[in-house]
Amino acid sequence: MASLLLVAALCACFLKYRADVAAWDQVQNSLVRLHSGFQYESVIALRSHLADTDAALRLYRTGWRIYPPGRAERVHDAEQSLAYISSAVDWQTRSNGDTLDQADIRTLEKYPEVTAYLVRSCAAGHVHVSSANASTAFAIVGMSLLERSEYPATSESKLSLNQFGPLHYESETAECQRQENVRVENEQHQEAARRENESKKYWAQFRYRVSLKLLPSTPGTCVFDLRTDGKFVDTSELYPGRAQDFGANHDALIYRATCYGATVPADVIKITVNGNPYTPKWEGQNAKITPDKQ
Repeated sequence: MASLLLVAALCACFLKYRADVAAWDQVQNSLVRLHSGFQYESVIALRSHLADTDAALRLYRTGWRIYPPGRAERVHDAEQSLAYISSAVDWQTRSNGDTLDQADIRTLEKYPEVTAYLVRSCAAGHVHVSSANASTAFAIVGMSLLERSEYPATSESKLSLNQFGPLHYESETAECQRQENVRVENEQHQEAARRENESKKYWAQFRYRVSLKLLPSTPGTCVFDLRTDGKFVDTSELYPGRAQDFGANHDALIYRATCYGATVPADVIKITVNGNPYTPKWEGQNAKITPDKQ
């Protein structure tokens, strides 16, 4: 009787083993198809493989199993890989590789194991991440777990720790803003240097830099025509408290100067030449500036 019970127990164990092997084969085959599909097939086909693998895992977990060895870890890895790969597909199709908005990037912060492989950069003071890079990061983690659940004894999939470091949105945003501020400051310095250089080149053409300034107390503007070195330059308008500069190599002529009301031009227009006060001889509305003759 005891021998019959032993034989029956052995038969039951054998049948249980065979059933568990068959159930796991369903899981493993679906894992292999998913692995291959991720590399070579369309998103639609990949979603189908994800659904098939999820169904096989659910069926496997409907009962107590004795096969394969390390089954608890392999099932866990397989389930985790499905979640990551599903996310990889979602991010891939979300915006066709376009830049994610800051709310989406902040969402990624919840996955430090994924963002350690997330390629990102700074742009205009913000963290810059594309949906394609988000998809790739989820795929790296998902495929590593998938390989471990398929063939753990032979899997060579090893994730290098902290390739980029987990995403810390606030601190990385602050660093991006700092870099942007530095960039803007550098551009401003370069622009100021460029303008200064251009100004130096411009004024190097002239022997004299003549400045006309209207006294701040003047009740209105003054309008005049300007000639330098015998050539008409422009009709100009001076505003109270403001100055206009122009260059000359020999002389300059202010003519037909007319100021607001009855204001006399000679009383309100102050002149400097190369930074030094200059008092021309006014003849009515005209004044000739001749530094060479002083």
